[in-house]
Amino acid sequence: MLLFARNILTAAVELCPAMAGADSGGTTLDMSDGLSESRVRCISQMPDGRMAVATTATIEVYDWTRFHTVKLLPEDACPLPAYHGDRQLTCDSLGYVWLRNNRTLYVIDTWQGKAVADVAGLMAGRGLTPEAVAAWPAGRPGGGAEICRQIADGIAGAQADDDGPTADEQFMARLAKTIEEHMADEEFSVPALSRLMAMDRTVLYRRMQAATGMSPSAYIKSIRMGVARRLLKDTQLSLADIARRTGFHSVKYFSAAFKDSFGMTPSEYRGS
Repeated sequence: MLLFARNILTAAVELCPAMAGADSGGTTLDMSDGLSESRVRCISQMPDGRMAVATTATIEVYDWTRFHTVKLLPEDACPLPAYHGDRQLTCDSLGYVWLRNNRTLYVIDTWQGKAVADVAGLMAGRGLTPEAVAAWPAGRPGGGAEICRQIADGIAGAQADDDGPTADEQFMARLAKTIEEHMADEEFSVPALSRLMAMDRTVLYRRMQAATGMSPSAYIKSIRMGVARRLLKDTQLSLADIARRTGFHSVKYFSAAFKDSFGMTPSEYRGS
């Protein structure tokens, strides 16, 4: 019932009042906020502050702006014969949500917004056995820190030896692609980037600071300037065209921003 979902989520936010606002004793969330169904089964707070919510048929991730839904499909389930309990969520610091439920395990990659297809392969690559995962203690919102750290350490260690992109590399590639696709809009800003990345602005800021050492606004400018520099060297486009393509409403403003970044005007750079 909807009231049950409201009570569960309010209780969750009360466990982390900083995420609900300093003057709030709790936040009521329901289907009007994007929750796909009212039958909430369990919840857990992720290390980056987001909330993971398990309903009957979905995992919902709330980023303090809206819910993002991942459906739990039979083909994404991994057998977990040693676990006989009810739904339990465990969240790690790389954005994975692990859901155990009566002999079954799902793992959700919240940054990709989808279930991990090869859960058994993921566990093997992280040095985790089904028996070990089944034996994790029951968690609650904000709890299970030691388990989360063990998972994150295992994932990070495996990714260091993996030829594939890490979670941070995937995040940065998606971030740069999003900025390049929208930077021609001179109104494109951090709030717009936050919406396109489906991340709360505070979460986005923390993750970008950790990955780049830059604020979102500074990183947007760096992408714009990097593209401008490439266009100056590799094309014969006019300064006005380059300014428009990189989100500047005038050549004068573009030239000032370029000189601030590189110590020379666009014309000087093109002729160097």
